[in-house]
Order: sequence, then structure tokens, then C-alpha cells
Amino acid sequence: MRTNAGTTVHTTRAQLLLSTSILIAMIAYGMTLPLFPFLLDSFGGRGLHMGLLVAAYGVMQLLCAPIWGRMSDRTGRKPVLLLGMAGLAASLLVFALARNLSMLYLGQLLMGGLTSALFPVASAYVTDVSSSEARAGALGKIGAATGLGIVVGPGIGGLLAFDSLSLPFFISAAAALLVCAFMVIFLPESLHHRTTTHAGDSPFGLAAAARALRGPIGIGLLLLFAVYFGKSNLSGVFSLFAMEKFGYGTTEIGGLLMIMGLGYALV
Repeated sequence: MRTNAGTTVHTTRAQLLLSTSILIAMIAYGMTLPLFPFLLDSFGGRGLHMGLLVAAYGVMQLLCAPIWGRMSDRTGRKPVLLLGMAGLAASLLVFALARNLSMLYLGQLLMGGLTSALFPVASAYVTDVSSSEARAGALGKIGAATGLGIVVGPGIGGLLAFDSLSLPFFISAAAALLVCAFMVIFLPESLHHRTTTHAGDSPFGLAAAARALRGPIGIGLLLLFAVYFGKSNLSGVFSLFAMEKFGYGTTEIGGLLMIMGLGYALV
């Protein structure tokens, strides 16, 4: 009985840490949307760069997430999760210290590439430690943390930038490092049987993706792609449009993006 109670406590603590890590990562991403137009303006950047920065994050997520998933099967979940959180902190510090466009691109590539380890590996961790009955609820909490972060991130970024555009990034980096430290101390490894990748396996799973598109969920996947494609375009352009057309500041833009995110969540 004692063992079961101890296991439950450890599982609950792990789920809390994982949900918090996802929440902070998504808040950090959401924060960039109202702040980038003003950073670009100070560096002499144009609207094209806003689109490229948003695209860079998505492309790196797409390319790197399968690699981190495979790596976590070989090395364990915890090292990859720690890498993701440390990478998040590093990317935020790059943004905070950015003095030119190149540093913005570097920070965005780091954020997209390294934080892509968090969601798939956190989901795999939850699957490792949860019973079949509790698994859906545990994965739902990870998804809820993702949605909440996207909704509140722009608002938090806009509010914290009242004095300096660097302040939100410094605060988020400190939060990411704090969670990383807690993960080092309190997050046990969940994968006790490592797997190996066969030589012929593709880390990107292109064959599996093609099968999924031809299967019964193919139409759903294409519709989901279309929705997120449109949402990303709107998020990337709206901040710049609101700044240049209406003269809105970070607080107003962050608030509007938060309302938009809430609408997406409700619908």
C-alpha cells in the first residue's frame, strides 16, 4: 500500500512538472508575437522578417520533434526533457540580449528546435508512468497546458514589456531554468527499457506519415493543417498590422492576441 501511495505521489509530481514545462514553453512562444514587431522595428527589420521568424519556429519544430522522440527512446526521457528546457532558457536569453536581426533568428531557431523535444517526450513520459485508465486524463493535462500557454502568453508578454522589451524574456528564462532545476531533482527517469533505432528507420517517419494521410484520419489531418496554417499566418501578421496601422503598443497587441487565443480555445 505504501509503495502504491509513493508511486502515485511521484507520478503526480512528474505530471505537474511536465505540464508546467509545457506551459512555460508555450507562454514563451506566445510572448514573442506581440514583442517581435517592436524588436524588428528597432533593428530596422520589415514585415518579411516577421513572417520568416514565425515560419522558422514551425519548420524547426517539424524537423526536430521526430528526432527528439527517437532519441528519448534510446537515451531515456529525462535527458531529452532537460535539453528542451535548457534550450528554451538559452533561446529566451538570446532574445533578451538581441542587438540585431541575426540574434532574433538564432533565438527563434533554438526555441523551435530544442523546445520541440518537450511536447512529444512529455507525452511519452506520461504514457510510460500512467495506467491505461489514467492515461487519457494525464495526456489531457499536457494538452490543456499547451492551450493555456498559447492563450495567456501574448498577454503576459505585452504586460511585462511595459518598461523594457527584454524584461519578459529574462523573466521567462529564469522560470525555465527554475523548472529545469526541479526536473533534475524531482523528475525520475520513466523509461527503463531502452530501444534501438534500426539502420533503415527514418527519424522523420515519412512512410508512416504517408500511410496516415491515406488512412481514415487523412482528411482530418489535412483540415488540421489548414487551420493551423491560417492561424499561424494571422498570428504572424496581426501584431505587425496592429502596430503600424493603429499605433498599438505591446500591451494592446498582447491583449488582442490573448482574446483571439481564447476564441480558438473555445471553438
